Amino acid sequence: MPWFAVAYIGLLVAIGLYSFHDDRKAKRSAVYLAADAFVTALWIYFVFAYFDSRFAQPIARLLPFSLLGAVAWTVADTARVMMRIIAERPASYDPELTARTNLWVDRAVETVGLLIGVLLLAPALIYAMLVIRQTW
Repeated sequence: MPWFAVAYIGLLVAIGLYSFHDDRKAKRSAVYLAADAFVTALWIYFVFAYFDSRFAQPIARLLPFSLLGAVAWTVADTARVMMRIIAERPASYDPELTARTNLWVDRAVETVGLLIGVLLLAPALIYAMLVIRQTW
């Protein structure tokens, strides 16, 4: 496995650990924590499976459904986080700025955050699609 794949897997592990810590601190249920950890492990699995097809062969027919589940969970979880951030928006306002400027700054930060999230997960999504293509 190339060094960049190992580094990317390390990044996904770090993101998963932070997400687990953040969700645990927010007192999410054990089922939620387990589902989130499972989806993170699934993204990591797709990277492993791309570089070593022996990982993908035993469950080749389940991979498209696994990808759909991982994408659905990730989108739903991102939407949940964004709704929480939007609900907490007034608490982050700078009193020296106008309400319109505060709103603009918050929307810009939210947009940049979403873009970074998409860019961080895009390689795993691409690896997943390539693994599915290779195994079918």
